[in-house]
Amino acid sequence: MRSKMKFSQKMIAMPALVVLALSVLFFVSQYFSQKNTDYLTQIETGFVPALEWAHILERQLTALERAMQDAVSAQDQDELQKADEFANAFSAQLDAGRSLPIVTPEEYQAWRAAFERYYARATQISKRLIAGESVSDKMVAEMQELTSEYNKVREQAHEGIEEAKHSVSEAFDKV
Repeated sequence: MRSKMKFSQKMIAMPALVVLALSVLFFVSQYFSQKNTDYLTQIETGFVPALEWAHILERQLTALERAMQDAVSAQDQDELQKADEFANAFSAQLDAGRSLPIVTPEEYQAWRAAFERYYARATQISKRLIAGESVSDKMVAEMQELTSEYNKVREQAHEGIEEAKHSVSEAFDKV
């Protein structure tokens, strides 16, 4: 079966098909280029700052714990002021994370509640120890609960770090 196209039509069709194929390749390339740019922007403006944020929270929580321990060891109520400064810095940093893409409102509220519970109890116990209250079985139980609350806050920070690392890795896999 012979083609009914004239030779001149065939000569025009070949370059037209090449132009069409190149156009499709160009638009596909542009689409994937834009997707990669979007992923890199997510990494740059969302996931890496989230990773830094979680690390800062972890360091601030450690500094807060240490300041409270120092105040109790020194039996100095004024030293608790330093702990308040660390708590305020932690709280401000926690608030800064609300706009990060990996922190959901529910996660933020859970962090906020866990931190406030921990800090209120830690302050109360520290003040009692500084005032010279003897360590009773009840206080030991309270200190164990305090340790559990501290570990929850610390675990949330660690989970934030791991989630941010995973998000960065996942986004790079897509690039």
